[in-house]
Amino acid sequence: TDFTAATYTGGLSNINKTNRTLQSVCGADFTIISGGSSVITLQGNDGAVIDGFSITGGTIYGIYSNSDSLTLKDSKVYSNPTGIHLNNGCNPVSIQNTDIYGNTSYGINSPSTLNLVSITNSNIHNNSGSSGAGISFNGGAGTHTITDTSFTTNSASTNGGAIYCIACTMSIDDSTFRSNTAGAGGAIYLLNASTATITDTFIQGNSATGSGGGINVANATATANLTNVILTGNKASSNGGAVFLQGAINGLFSAVSGNYAGNLGGAVYNNSTAVSTVKNSIMYNNDAANGADNKQIYSISGKEQYLTAYYTLINQIAGGTGSYSYTDGGNNDTFGNPDFVSPITTPSTYTPTTAGNFRIQSGSPAINAASATWTTDHDIYGDSRPLAGGYDMGADEYMP
Repeated sequence: TDFTAATYTGGLSNINKTNRTLQSVCGADFTIISGGSSVITLQGNDGAVIDGFSITGGTIYGIYSNSDSLTLKDSKVYSNPTGIHLNNGCNPVSIQNTDIYGNTSYGINSPSTLNLVSITNSNIHNNSGSSGAGISFNGGAGTHTITDTSFTTNSASTNGGAIYCIACTMSIDDSTFRSNTAGAGGAIYLLNASTATITDTFIQGNSATGSGGGINVANATATANLTNVILTGNKASSNGGAVFLQGAINGLFSAVSGNYAGNLGGAVYNNSTAVSTVKNSIMYNNDAANGADNKQIYSISGKEQYLTAYYTLINQIAGGTGSYSYTDGGNNDTFGNPDFVSPITTPSTYTPTTAGNFRIQSGSPAINAASATWTTDHDIYGDSRPLAGGYDMGADEYMP
């Protein structure tokens, strides 16, 4: 409170000067850099650190970085066309405790296969654009990591409201995707040999005007691996309320419930010959406008043999006459009610929504019903697995 606000004119450049730190004494709420075609331009200055600024009002970019390693922390990047543009060979890039919002083309754009990005404890919200309003990754020099980060109300007119990933590998942990929208893949869109490994994450209330309200795995070489993930309240106007699948998905200890498709596959629409599995999970009370017996999983005829469920509470029998679902790998519960604390009662009416509590209650048939063949030592809430004698189906391990 001893400092008055200060706004500095943008167009700040740091060219060919290594290991330089730009640090604010007062922090991002009081120290603003504004204006210029790029508010901050970094080139050839390996080891740059930007700490504690609001970066806003660029006519093209908030931050433009070319061939640099970069640490951005305790900052805000907002109201630019592109918030952060990582041009070529930006490796490593570390973004920490930063809000990225209100940018109109991308929050973060990483178009180079030489880039490598790590994001922790940040908020990426209210960005808009074409594909990847929150983040767009085009390849990368390794595994991009996203930890303890929220993606909220980002909106893409085409693919990937929160994240668009083409030929990239990424790991997402302890994060949330809520109320993002796109033409396809309301939260996440995976294309061309992309792999997303997602753990301990909520994907809720996202929507697509086309297919894949939560996740769209858009071609045969793309894969989504989900462990301790809750997909609820997502909506697709076309197919795949939670997931649209043309590649592979591997779900372990996850819950898919209360999602809605305007056509087929309330939980999953499967049009893939890539091998997919669902293990120790719950698929319950998803809905679709068409098809009497495929409210959870709808597979194109012949494709059901590539998606196999094991030890999963799934409110749908395997196979199907006239419409197809999945292959029964054994020990599935096809009629049980998981007894969630607060389910989404009518997905067709209330989605997209972030409402609901998907912990299971005493007496749930999911308790001690999962297999110990596939394990993890905790649930989505951080509670230990197993408890009370066995592993529970779904993302929550019931605590007596």
